[in-house]
Amino acid sequence: MTENKEAKSLVKKVDMGDMRILVIGIILLIIPILFILFNFTRSSKNDVINSTRDRLGMSKAAFSFKRTASQHPASKSGAGPRVPAVQVSPEKEWSQAVDRISKAKAYVPPQIAAMPKNDRKYYEAEMNNDIRNANMMISQRRFDEAQVICEEILRTESENEFLRFMASGNLCTIFDEKGDVPALRKEFLRYLDLLESLKINGFTAKNVKAGYLSMNKMLLDFGKIRVDPLVRSHVQEIIKQNNAEGVTNVDSVLDDTLGYLKNFPSTKK
Repeated sequence: MTENKEAKSLVKKVDMGDMRILVIGIILLIIPILFILFNFTRSSKNDVINSTRDRLGMSKAAFSFKRTASQHPASKSGAGPRVPAVQVSPEKEWSQAVDRISKAKAYVPPQIAAMPKNDRKYYEAEMNNDIRNANMMISQRRFDEAQVICEEILRTESENEFLRFMASGNLCTIFDEKGDVPALRKEFLRYLDLLESLKINGFTAKNVKAGYLSMNKMLLDFGKIRVDPLVRSHVQEIIKQNNAEGVTNVDSVLDDTLGYLKNFPSTKK
């Protein structure tokens, strides 16, 4: 009881003016604390935003063709020595992009797997990166580079006969453009063999190969063919039917035929 009386007496002694001063002091103490907390949370949010932008490369420099190595967002995370800025030309970036695309594996839709086997292999061969690059190089007359690619396909490919067939056809084109008739004839025989392996419905490559070999044998007997009266008469009749009597004659036609047989399958005379 004495303790309660003492506490009440102490409360009675507290002046209300002193209480106001105490409250004001507490408020003045809280305000700086709130201000510090506000600045701290604000700076933290800015740091998070800035670091996120850096990781994503969401700055104007990240989309510039003239970006330097030091401007790249990935370079900001390292603590190594400062690397001098390296200017990358738009032409070099374009070349690098083309190189990446040409080496990227072509997308083959999953529906292709459900196609008949031959159709699927043909599609995969057409979409093959090496064949597409070889076709591009041939169109640019970069025959040596295209030849290396096609020869590598024929050396390593064992599953897709359409891919081998396309590579051999490209080699025939390359040898023809180079004027290498012996190499063209050798490759053309392989081309006919690969054509036969495709097993296309309604087409027999054996007839084509037999005809080609028979054509080569004609060269051995062409001298006899040239002087044969029946052959000459038949050629003259063809010239007459085409109203070409004033343009060509039998000997000229036979000369052109001999040149064609000697160079076939080359298109060069």
